[in-house]
Amino acid sequence: MLLRTKLLALLFLLPSFGVLAQNTATGFFNKALDAEDDGDLNGAITFYTSAIGKNPAYEDAYFNRGWCYISTTRFNEAARDFTKVIETAKSFPGVFSGRAYARFQLGYYTDAVADYLQEIKNPRNPEPGKCHNDLGAAYEKLRQYDKALEHYAKAIEILPNYSTAINNRNQLMQLMVAQRQGKVNKKPMLSAKEYYDKGYEAGERSEYETAIQYFDRAIEIDHNMKLAYDNRGWAKLMLGRHREALADLDRSLELGISKWSYSQRGQVKMRLNDAQSALRDFEQALRLDPEHPPAKLGLESAKAALNTRIDTKGPQIEITAPVLTRGMEIMTLDQEVTITGKATDESGVRSVMINGIAARLNSGEFDSKVKVGNRTTVVVVATDFKGNSTEKQLTISPPASKPSTESAIGQNASIMGKNYALLIGTDEYMDRGWSRLNNPIADVKAVKGELGDYYNFQTEMITNPTKAQIIAKLREYAQKTYQTNDQLFIFVAGHGYFDEEYKEGFIVPTDGVRDADPFSAYLPHVQMRSLVNNINCKHTFLVMDVCFGGTIDPLIAKRGAAKADNVSTAELIARKMRFKTRRYLTSGGKEYVSDGQAGKHSPFVRNFLEALRTYGGSDKVLTIDDIIPYFERITPRPRYGELDDNEAGSDFIFIAK
Repeated sequence: MLLRTKLLALLFLLPSFGVLAQNTATGFFNKALDAEDDGDLNGAITFYTSAIGKNPAYEDAYFNRGWCYISTTRFNEAARDFTKVIETAKSFPGVFSGRAYARFQLGYYTDAVADYLQEIKNPRNPEPGKCHNDLGAAYEKLRQYDKALEHYAKAIEILPNYSTAINNRNQLMQLMVAQRQGKVNKKPMLSAKEYYDKGYEAGERSEYETAIQYFDRAIEIDHNMKLAYDNRGWAKLMLGRHREALADLDRSLELGISKWSYSQRGQVKMRLNDAQSALRDFEQALRLDPEHPPAKLGLESAKAALNTRIDTKGPQIEITAPVLTRGMEIMTLDQEVTITGKATDESGVRSVMINGIAARLNSGEFDSKVKVGNRTTVVVVATDFKGNSTEKQLTISPPASKPSTESAIGQNASIMGKNYALLIGTDEYMDRGWSRLNNPIADVKAVKGELGDYYNFQTEMITNPTKAQIIAKLREYAQKTYQTNDQLFIFVAGHGYFDEEYKEGFIVPTDGVRDADPFSAYLPHVQMRSLVNNINCKHTFLVMDVCFGGTIDPLIAKRGAAKADNVSTAELIARKMRFKTRRYLTSGGKEYVSDGQAGKHSPFVRNFLEALRTYGGSDKVLTIDDIIPYFERITPRPRYGELDDNEAGSDFIFIAK
C-alpha cells in the first residue's frame, strides 16, 4: 500500500481550505498529528473529526483521517473520506491510492484498479513504484494475470530492489506455469466480492441458507468485509437465528458504523426482547440519518415495548467481598472492611447506599468502606430508575479465634472468582525473513504449567497462530461471560516489529510477511490495545515477551502502587478488586530483546517464572508490584504500565494453592 506520510509538506504545496480554516480547526488538526506521533490512532481520528466539524471543507483532515481509518481496518470509512477529498481536489497526491487500498480490502477489485490507474496518471504521485505493485495485485485478484505482470515489472523498473513486487511477480509466474502444466485446479476461485454478490442475489430470492453459505465464503477470503457481515446477519435474522445474527452485526459495527448496521442490530435485539438496547441502536442510526425509515419505525416499536412494561421489582443485590462465612455474617479481624458487590435491574440501577452513605457505583458494580466494631450491622439499599428499592443486611463480627492460614487462603480464592489464562507462543514463521526462535513455545508451556498447577488458572495455549487466529481467539474471549471478580491473564511470546513510518509497534504472527505493509501483515499494538480493552473481564493483565513490546503504550508508562498496610490479605484483595484492571508488562520498550539460549527460556520469562515460583510467600498472594522487582536487573529493562481503560489503584492477583 501507499505508506501514509504526514501532510506538513503538502500543506505548503497544495492550497487547501483546511490551511485557511479558523484556529480551532487547525488546532484540532495539529492535535491529531501529535496523537498519530504517539501511536494513538483512535485519538487522532477523534481530533480529525473535530477539525472537520469546525470546517467541513478541511481536505487535509479528511485525507489524514482516511489513512487512520485504514490503519485501524475501518475501510468503509476510509473510502468515504478519500471520496470526499476526490470530490473537491482530484489531483490531491495519494488520495486515489488511499481509496484504492480501501476498496481492495473490501473486495472491490475493479474499483481499486480504476483508482490506481488514476493515481498513476498524477505526476505528483509520491510512490509510483508501490502504486504499480498494488495495481498489479488488484489485476491478479481479477485474474488478469498479463496485466498484473506488466505492472509488477513497472514497479521493479522504478524500484529495482523492491522485494514485494519481485516476490509477487515470481509467485504469479510460478502459478501461471503450474496452470499451463495442469498442476493446479484451472477453475478459478471467486473473489470475496463475487461470493458476496451471489449471496446477495440468493437473499433477494429468499434463499437464506444459500445466501449464508456464500457470505461465509466471502468472509473466509476477506475477514474485514463489512457488507458480508451485515447481510449474513440479515439472512440469519430471517431464519430466526437471532444470537448468530447479533454476533455478525456486532462484528460489522466493529469494522465501521452505518445506519443500516445499527438499525438491523436494533431489529435483532427486539426479537431477543432487549427493547432498551434496541432503542439505543435505533437512536444511533437516526443520528446518522434522521429520516432513515427502518430506524424510525424501530424506535417507535422499542418505545412502545418499554412503555408496556411495568417494573415493580427492586434491583438484585450480590455481595462479592468480603466472603459471607455464616449465612449473612462476615468474620474479619480488620477495623475497616471494603464492601463490594453488584446490583442489577432491568430499569437500571440509580444508586446504592451502604449504611446511609452513597457507595461508588459503576455499571451496577458498587463498593464502599465500612468501619467495624465488635458486631456491626451493614445495610445495603439499591434503588432503580423506577424508584424501586431492595435492601440486604449483613453482619460483620470478629471471629472467635484467628483463622488458620489454610482457611484464609480458601477465603481469598472465593473472593477472587475464576482465573483464566490465554497463552500465545510463536517460534516458527512461514516467511523465512523472520528467523525461527528458540524459546517462545517452551516459555508459554512453562508459564501454563505454573498457572494451572499452582495458581488455580484455567489455561489455554495456542502455538504458531496466524494473525486471523490471534484476533479470532481474542474475540472469543471478549464474548465470554465473566463475573465481577474474575481475572484474565494474556501472555504473548514471539517476534515483534516497530515501524518508524507509522510510529507503531506490531506482534508478528506465524504468517507475517517480512517486507509487506505492516498493518496488513502483522497485528498492530493499537489493535491489540483495543481488543484487550474490549474484553468484558474487569481484571485483565497483558504480558508480552516480544521485541518493541513497550510500544503497546504510546507513552511507555511506568506506574506502580504500594500495598496497603495493617489490613488482612482478604481485605487487601477486596480493595484491589474494586478497580478495573488493564495493566501490561513487556520484555522491553522500543528495542530488541533477547530470545535466550535454546531450552533455557528467554531472560524475561526466566525472571517471570522466578517470580511465580515464590508462590506469593507467606500469604500466598502475588501482585503485579511483587513481580516487578524481579525484572530490575534485566537489560533492556522490561516496561510496565496501564492500558486505556485502567483505573487507578487496580491490580492483578495470583493466589497460590
